[in-house]
Amino acid sequence: MRHLVRISDLSAADVDDILARAEFARTGSLGRIEGTIATLVFLSPSTRTLLGFEIATARLGGSAFGVSAVRETGPGLPPETLADTVRVCSGMSDVVVVRYDGLEALASVAEVARCPVVNGGDAFEHPTQALLDRFAIEQLAGPIGELHIGITGDLTMRSTTSLLALLGATPPRRLTLFAPPGRAPCGPLPPELSSRTDQPEDADFGEVEVLLLQGLPPGHGADRLDDATRAKWGLSTCTADRLARRAVVLSPGPVIDEISPDCRHDPRIRVFEQADLGLPLRMAVLSWLLDPS
Repeated sequence: MRHLVRISDLSAADVDDILARAEFARTGSLGRIEGTIATLVFLSPSTRTLLGFEIATARLGGSAFGVSAVRETGPGLPPETLADTVRVCSGMSDVVVVRYDGLEALASVAEVARCPVVNGGDAFEHPTQALLDRFAIEQLAGPIGELHIGITGDLTMRSTTSLLALLGATPPRRLTLFAPPGRAPCGPLPPELSSRTDQPEDADFGEVEVLLLQGLPPGHGADRLDDATRAKWGLSTCTADRLARRAVVLSPGPVIDEISPDCRHDPRIRVFEQADLGLPLRMAVLSWLLDPS
């Protein structure tokens, strides 16, 4: 039985299989899996991931059911554990998708499941978003290995962690990381990313062909960044002037202030097309889990 909890759960062949299925889904030629039951245990807010898996299940011929809270056991008593919730849901389902911001490890939760478990975003990773980013880059800009990719913002975020792990398996021609002090990636990066360069002092996007905006929360206390500083690491009138005319700008969304209102109509921004591709990608993930041929 397969699970998708961390990018490390996927081999290079698995990634290729999922992306090939996503292309079939995009063109309307991915086989259906009639009668599939997906339970979506979403204990933290979501729009794109939740809706994407709901509609992906329906497009494959199945039905999706939502759980938005764990069972409360009584006044002063701890709620049901996530592992117990997933075990119950998995006994009634063909696949369970979990979104959870707590620190309970989804890998151990998946061990008790009776069906495949998908990480829809936890405190550590967001593997389906990374797969979507990879799919969108290749659909909108070209083969990964031929591109100079820039990633900017708070690079400690879960979607960045998963994306860097995925790029380690298929490195871009060049990778540049733009992050202010204190927001660089946590932990060592894949050694395969030998083409990586870091720009911790300035965000000059002039040479990148694909720019991924990961967002940059203000932070707290001594690490708090003012609005002017944060604007330097997003797409503003200043940084957009240095961006190549044919570059592609992506963001996992929701876009809050990483794109200045003055730049929202810039034709290089392909965020909504990226979101559209989330449906075939999530159809592909379900197909890969439930129809491993």
